[in-house]
Amino acid sequence: MRQRLLSRPSPALIVSIIALVVALAGTGYAASSLPRNSVGPGQIERGAVHNSDLASRAVTSSKVRDGSLLVKDFKAGQLPAGPPGPQGPTGTVDTSNFFTKAQSDARFMQASGRFLAGRLITPLSPSGLPVVLDVPGIVKVLVLNCQAGGANVTFQNQAIGTTDLWYNDGANYVGPNWASVNSTFAPTGTQTAHIGQGSGPGATVLTVKATTEATGSDCRFQAYAHLLSGS
Repeated sequence: MRQRLLSRPSPALIVSIIALVVALAGTGYAASSLPRNSVGPGQIERGAVHNSDLASRAVTSSKVRDGSLLVKDFKAGQLPAGPPGPQGPTGTVDTSNFFTKAQSDARFMQASGRFLAGRLITPLSPSGLPVVLDVPGIVKVLVLNCQAGGANVTFQNQAIGTTDLWYNDGANYVGPNWASVNSTFAPTGTQTAHIGQGSGPGATVLTVKATTEATGSDCRFQAYAHLLSGS
């Protein structure tokens, strides 16, 4: 019978075996030879210990230094509410700028307001200039045109030289020396004018709104004015 000859191990294999033996021996030595409590904060890298590295209930009351925890370290509702504090002193109100009831009522009643309204249905091509709304001494709203395809009104100044007009819903200032201003001729339309008369606390201001509609057989006009007068 032929004997099988074992080959001699290579130097690389021998070095690897020696390294493995030294490593295992060193780990066992370290684990079995470290004195109790020899690993402290100085040997642990900051942030290296996580919650998962701690045993359940490993941190107990005896491990926490008294006074080291803050309110933010507790969940909402964990800390009991303290007793209510003492009542503070009664504050004072500065009434130097207050109005008495009589003064307040007088300020409120300085301006008086009223509404005026008018409505008119006319046949096509009416004669003259029918009046839709009359604010005496200030402005009249008159029918200017009534056709099958459209209608419009004219605002007529009753006090030329003393009545200011802002037209197109206040976008255009006409001034006090206007005689009349016409709304747009259209099947339907709305025109708003802001008018002022006088100056100071006794001035009069009003908003006039007129709407027109041509139905094909007649025309419908309506207007209202909100009038405010100072005392």
